[in-house]
Amino acid sequence: MISIVSPVFDSEKCLNKLVYKINFNIRKITNNYEILLVDDGSSDNSWKKIVKLKKKYPSIKGVRLSKNYGQQCAIYKGIKLSKFHTIIVMDCDLQDDPTHIPELYKKFVKHETPVIAKNYYKNFQLKNIIISNIFWTILSILSFKNFSYKFGNYLIFGKKSKKKYLRIKTIGSLYGDLIKNNVNFKEINVLRCESIREKSTYNLYKLIKYSLILLSNYNLLNNFFENYIKKKKIYIKVQEII
Repeated sequence: MISIVSPVFDSEKCLNKLVYKINFNIRKITNNYEILLVDDGSSDNSWKKIVKLKKKYPSIKGVRLSKNYGQQCAIYKGIKLSKFHTIIVMDCDLQDDPTHIPELYKKFVKHETPVIAKNYYKNFQLKNIIISNIFWTILSILSFKNFSYKFGNYLIFGKKSKKKYLRIKTIGSLYGDLIKNNVNFKEINVLRCESIREKSTYNLYKLIKYSLILLSNYNLLNNFFENYIKKKKIYIKVQEII
C-alpha cells in the first residue's frame, strides 16, 4: 500500500507521460496504491488534465489548491491527504524518473529506513551546478546537517517518518524537514533527467525566496529557539479534491 505524491504547477504537457510511467512501475510492486497529483494553483490547463486522467486511472487523487503556495507546501498537503503510510514523493516534470520506483522500494523494505535518490547530472550547465553546490555546502555548515544539491524530492519513507514530518512547525524542503527531525536516509544513485518542460517554473524571485526560507529554517540558532516557539497550524487551503 503506497501513496505517490507529486506537486504539479503549469505542467499539463508532463502529466500523461508521468502518470503512465508511474502506473507501469508501481505495479511491479503492488496494485494497492494511489497517485496524488497536487495542483499548486496552475495557470495552464493542468487541473483539466488531472480531471481527464482521473477518468482513465481510478488510482489518481487530484488535489487542487486555492492558489500557488509553492512546491514544498503542495508536497506537504499531498502527504497530509495521503491514505497510506508508505509515501513516495517525486517531481512531476520527469526529472525524477519513475523507473527507479522499484529500486527505491526494494531498498526501503530491505533496510527498513527511508531512501532518497542521489542525483548525478548529465548535460546540465556547469555554472548552475557550481552555484547550487556552494549554496548547499553553506547550508550544511550552518545547520550541521548533510545537505547537497544532489538530493531533491525523490524519496520514500514510512509511517514513523510521516508522523514526524507532519509535526513540523514551518515548511522548508521535504528532505531538510525530515533530516531536521532526525530521519536518516539510505541512498540510491540515479541519473537526473532533464525536465520535459520548455522552461523552469522557478524564476529568480522564487529561487531567492526559497533560498532565504531554507537559510532561515535550518540554521542552528533558529533550531535552538524553535523549541520555545508555540507551534502554529500550517494552513493550506484546498479548492477541490477528486
